[in-house]
Amino acid sequence: MILTFLNLRYWLLIPDCETVKKTVCSYYGVNASELLKQRRGKFNEPRSVLNHVVLTAVLGPYGRKEDARSRAKELLKVQHDFSVQYFGKWLTYKNDADRDIILNGLRKAGLK
Repeated sequence: MILTFLNLRYWLLIPDCETVKKTVCSYYGVNASELLKQRRGKFNEPRSVLNHVVLTAVLGPYGRKEDARSRAKELLKVQHDFSVQYFGKWLTYKNDADRDIILNGLRKAGLK
């Protein structure tokens, strides 16, 4: 891959992973192990529907169905009229199979 001047300049502006991690930990007042527990929905935008949707969708397929159901309840507290069908129309992926993974995860958590 040939790096153009602009690509190289952009690459040099990207901070390394450790710097990003330290900054995030400092901002939220947590240590690195707490950061890795995926508690973003509680620290950052607790009323953000998308945070709850992603966590709900990924927990079920990985065998954490009770956690997924719990997250689904939290999601419905944030947006009581949430529907998988409507969200599926809004969610766009290049490959429909990828979109279906998310939607099926939501359904497995008990959302309709």
